[in-house]
Amino acid sequence: MEVIRLLRHRWELRGTLYFEFQPGVHAGQHWQSGSVFVREEFWADLGAIVGRHEPRYTHYAFAPVAAPAWACILAEFDILAFGLLAAVVRPAAAILLPSLFRWFEPLETAFWRRYVLQYAALVRELSGWVRGQLAEHGVVSVLGI
Repeated sequence: MEVIRLLRHRWELRGTLYFEFQPGVHAGQHWQSGSVFVREEFWADLGAIVGRHEPRYTHYAFAPVAAPAWACILAEFDILAFGLLAAVVRPAAAILLPSLFRWFEPLETAFWRRYVLQYAALVRELSGWVRGQLAEHGVVSVLGI
């Protein structure tokens, strides 16, 4: 299994199925230095959270997201990361997690634990990155695939 993590450099990308996060309003081009990237297969549930708080967000377009919307998004990201960690300690709690995590059987396997811990770390790292960019720019753009 490939490691689930936030990608910080263009040279780490393989193909084009990534969501890009750009500081500030979209610069008009993909793959900018200073951006971070998340593989599409790890974005589904996070994208649903963004879509609840930013009406311009779609899976396939570019959306500048201002700090007030990010505050709500990041609060949900924090809850998700906490829930993921709780599910590692008490696997029965996984029923409360988003759809991405419901197909792991049995939940007690080392594979599942590693996957969930890596995903929680991705969510927390992305949240920290966004918070840092908002302090400087007030907007972070989400670029779909």
